[in-house]
Amino acid sequence: MAKAKQELGVTVRSFVTDSAANERLMRNHLEKTEDVDIIQYGCSTHILNLLAKDLEIPAVTKSIIKEIKYFRNHHIPAAPYKQEGGKKLVLPLEVRWNTMNDAIRSYLDNRGILVQVSQDHKDKIGREVIKIVNDCQITMNAVDFLKTLSPITTALDRMQRNTTTIAIAVEMWNKLEVDLLGNSAYQSANTKKVFLSRRAMALQGLHYAANMIDHRFLGRNLNNEQKKQANDFITAGGVDENFAPFIMALTAKSHHFPKFMFGESFKNTCPMLWWTSVTLEDEERWPQKEKFIKFCEQLLTATASTAPLERCFSTFGLVQSKLRNRLGNEKAAKLVFLV
Repeated sequence: MAKAKQELGVTVRSFVTDSAANERLMRNHLEKTEDVDIIQYGCSTHILNLLAKDLEIPAVTKSIIKEIKYFRNHHIPAAPYKQEGGKKLVLPLEVRWNTMNDAIRSYLDNRGILVQVSQDHKDKIGREVIKIVNDCQITMNAVDFLKTLSPITTALDRMQRNTTTIAIAVEMWNKLEVDLLGNSAYQSANTKKVFLSRRAMALQGLHYAANMIDHRFLGRNLNNEQKKQANDFITAGGVDENFAPFIMALTAKSHHFPKFMFGESFKNTCPMLWWTSVTLEDEERWPQKEKFIKFCEQLLTATASTAPLERCFSTFGLVQSKLRNRLGNEKAAKLVFLV
């Protein structure tokens, strides 16, 4: 961070990592470092992926994966499967998010052809494979699991966008809870407990504070406990306690903030541009304007996920490959920028 400031003139205000134990420990050390003014938190995309794994039904997923591998890796079932019009079966990958959803969906979409091929060539296909593909209970459980997985998959896809900030992440997690409540699988106490535990891991007081100061949300979907966490972050988390009244005035749309600034025409306005416009005039109402803008900038520009950076690493891997191993870092960076 010191090097980025010195050489590039870039100030690091936030720090997001995945939830590995060593990285959580690193974030704890940063939090205790007094001369470092940053906010640090876990990657919501990684935690959504962990939630999907928590809700997996091992007996179902293992059977479906075994079935897919058999039809992909053996010539006799693969050839007639393709002749019957079967589409490509997808195997889940640990390094790719949402591939379990894709695998189950590909299996269910092509199950009719899998059953037909198994019946037509039952003397050449393993008995255990035929048993799995004809097991209606496995199919029913897979359908139920896919219903549970689908809203998580949608949230994960949106969470990993470059433009998803921690303020937007709060809305996504709360919407995910509503979507899961409509699923019968979520009604079990254990499943609900798992979801709430993962959300608590992903969201902190700083997330809720960011949601409250974002003019698009104003914390309207937060419950009392979440608002309390936001207030604790503002007043006791090293942030100036004088900001709390301004945030209360914001959520109430009081005289500090012109009414027209909350109109529909400002819904798509960048939050930082919105705040800069609000504090542009009437200096008496904003005695600590610079400090307040810095606080808003720190929260409203923080991304919810490490996905954009990981995509950058993937692009580097394609550009600076084993065949181009003498490519310098500077030139590689320029090529990645162009890509």
